[in-house]
Amino acid sequence: MEGVPEHLSIEKIGQSMAGVEGVLDVHDLHVWSICSGHVALSAHVITADQTITANGGVMAEIKKRLKKFGIEHTTIQFECEACGQGRSVAQAAQV
Repeated sequence: MEGVPEHLSIEKIGQSMAGVEGVLDVHDLHVWSICSGHVALSAHVITADQTITANGGVMAEIKKRLKKFGIEHTTIQFECEACGQGRSVAQAAQV
């Protein structure tokens, strides 16, 4: 497994995800290259306390935005409050 591909900015990816309507924050964001041309992402996404079905539109928009970065292999965990793992995108933007 490799690190973040040089042509990608984890900050821009996180900001794009956080900009989706319904997303309150993104944290514990990891992006890495599995092999040449295959990029993976895992993240925790905070939304309002709602059903999985209600988050379907949020997930679709996140995946659409990630596809623009060339990221199609994702593991996204929805939460209704921060779990305390990782640094939030909002915190990173303030640094």
